Amino acid sequence: MEINLINYTGIPLKIFYGESSETILGCNKIQKIEIKVSKSKLTRFWGKYISVETPIKAKGTINITLDSKTLEQNIVFGAFLDGKPKYITCIEINDSGKYLYTELSTDKLNTLYNNPMYYNLSLYKNTDNKNIFGRIKDSLDLAFSEHYCKNRDAPMCDKVVGMPIMLLLAIVLLILFGFIIFCFIDKLYINKFIK
Repeated sequence: MEINLINYTGIPLKIFYGESSETILGCNKIQKIEIKVSKSKLTRFWGKYISVETPIKAKGTINITLDSKTLEQNIVFGAFLDGKPKYITCIEINDSGKYLYTELSTDKLNTLYNNPMYYNLSLYKNTDNKNIFGRIKDSLDLAFSEHYCKNRDAPMCDKVVGMPIMLLLAIVLLILFGFIIFCFIDKLYINKFIK
């Protein structure tokens, strides 16, 4: 199967796929690669990506399921930036440290490429000086935002499986928090009587 990797993340990426294959994908560039087609109905494209030669950091995995009957597929990589998916041109940084780029709509990309699949990669600015609460908010956005789940099959993106998992995690954390408070109060109470 031939796959056209199309980079609208705004930064150049190095993509590792297959057993030992890799490619450099410049911003606003297309790279054609070939992968083995599965004998089943769906073929999984799995890989890793890392940013190269840019002040913006990106590192993670790619996990996409494709129809095995499709001989050629266009995959458009977008940037999950500031809590939203964006399809952007090459990012430039001005003298005051602001990030400059042009954003493209999915309607425009749909006219440029035949039946594209969209996959959003997480980007982190080196200049982000966020406190602990800002980082927790970003992590929650990455884990639970519906935009981030577009064309993903991760468990947390599944409405049927993902929501119960999220509720189960919340219950476990509440029980753990209650147990810690109970132990702390119990210890204070015992120490009060010992004295």
